[in-house]
Formats: sequence, structure tokens, C-alpha cells
Amino acid sequence: MDRASGSDYCDRAYFITVFVPDLDTADDRLYTIPGSPPNLLHEKPGDAFAPRNRFALHIDDEVDPPMFKISETHYAATWLLDPRAPKVEMPPELAQRISRMKADAEKIKEAE
Repeated sequence: MDRASGSDYCDRAYFITVFVPDLDTADDRLYTIPGSPPNLLHEKPGDAFAPRNRFALHIDDEVDPPMFKISETHYAATWLLDPRAPKVEMPPELAQRISRMKADAEKIKEAE
């Protein structure tokens, strides 16, 4: 995973990918995100989702993360993409799902 290329792990992308049900697996568990949604009536400084994010950094409690360009069409607001952030390994669930999705895309491309 290379931060400079923008292909590094992103905490919000992880949550979207892992916690959206995957119908292509025999695993019948539905993952849940711990905690409660942010209270918009009592906003706190920093990233409102930090209390629910197991990868949150101390700065998440103080300052909203900036937008980092991932590709020409994708930006992510996460301090984990800052060059000063600690390295975070991609969770195995996400790596497996990406691998399956790439294999499926390759089969579709070959069939065309």
C-alpha cells in the first residue's frame, strides 16, 4: 500500500466495503458499526465519526480531516491518508473482498 499513489487504506472506505452486506459469501453475519451516530444537535470538535472508528487518531477528536485525492473521481476525508499518519494495514475482510471483486471484473472483461 502506497500513500503517495492514493491507494492506501482508507477508514471510511473500509466501513463501506466491509459493513455493506456481501451477497457473494457464505458468511451470514451482518457487521455493525459500534456506537451511536453523531448527535447533530451537540456537535463536537473534530471528526463527528471518530468515536465510532476503531482507527481514529488523536487529531480526529480535535480537527476535521482534510480531503485527500484518491483518484480523478474519488476523495476521502481521513487523517489516515496524511503522510504523517501511522501505517494501517488493510483488514483481511477487505483484502478478500477486493480480491474477489477484481477476479469477477477480470472474468467480465474476458467475456467481452
